Amino acid sequence: MESTRGYILPFRRHAERAVGNHPFTETPNNVRGVSHSSAIFIIGYCTTVRELFMSRVLVIDDQSDVRTMISIVLRINHFEIVEAASAEAGLKAFEAEKFDLAIVDIFLQGSNGCDLIATMRERAPKLPVVAISGITALDFLSKSPELGDVVCLQKPFRPSDLIRGIGAARDAVRPKAGAVVRAAL
Repeated sequence: MESTRGYILPFRRHAERAVGNHPFTETPNNVRGVSHSSAIFIIGYCTTVRELFMSRVLVIDDQSDVRTMISIVLRINHFEIVEAASAEAGLKAFEAEKFDLAIVDIFLQGSNGCDLIATMRERAPKLPVVAISGITALDFLSKSPELGDVVCLQKPFRPSDLIRGIGAARDAVRPKAGAVVRAAL
């Protein structure tokens, strides 16, 4: 669905395009029984909740079953997913599009996931990253200053662990409240 100036675009799960939208009026635009809470209004501009809050995630893993599991979990949780089966494909996708988060396998076939994360961070320093691996010792990431805020998950992990890891990765790159106050002074 596209955002439209002056129209309510209700989020409809199985509809490609919302039909029956009515211009803003003083009377309710709820003729089809669609709740007004499905749209957000920002000073005369209307967009769907999904368009505002759906994060784009790049998933880079050489195991297709792992990529599929991660993609299913994230799609259920309203993330938009782009999958890559190699470091090269992941870097190409990263350069071509904007992402809000990356999930990267550390031991990719023929590549080093740490180097890939470092390259991505050079281009987007505040990119939240979740590193995943089947190897138990992921603590070497925290010893690298530029990768200290990367969240690590050991395979296999539960869907709830993945969602918590994403939240922790986002929190790790957010500026602290005190830092903003100090910068303002």
